Amino acid sequence: MRGCNAGQESTGISCASSAPDRNPSPGRFAATLSQWERVGARPAARPLDGLWRPPSPNGLAPARPIRLFEIPEPIDAVAEVPDGPPLRFRWRRVMHEVASLEGPERIAPDWWTGEAPALSRDYFRVEDAEGQRFWLFREGLYGAETAHPRWYVHGLFA
Repeated sequence: MRGCNAGQESTGISCASSAPDRNPSPGRFAATLSQWERVGARPAARPLDGLWRPPSPNGLAPARPIRLFEIPEPIDAVAEVPDGPPLRFRWRRVMHEVASLEGPERIAPDWWTGEAPALSRDYFRVEDAEGQRFWLFREGLYGAETAHPRWYVHGLFA
């Protein structure tokens, strides 16, 4: 906790009005949200309503495949537009027609580390016409990171 400086004590300014803490702990953040609810600066029912939506209707994290490949396998994919979802893809010499899909879910590299930039990935949960389910991703953002995004299968669902 920060202490008051002499000027604040003599003028009656509370310590809470001093410069913001640059590294607040999660407990302090939660306490601040609770305080906002009490004073009415945010709706009392849910302090984060409207700022965050669950990734799925039931509030659970997006599904992950039961079989995840250690090294993603390249595929040939056809999409209507370069940054769109796949319509069909060829994996292990078999053509798969996409019957339904969910996505994209973008997973971006750790840009803050300062290391050589990696390419972003847009993941899709795909089901083909035979009912097989795949976890595909497109590597690279069309136009921003690469002119020719590549496609991979990263896992299989049950």
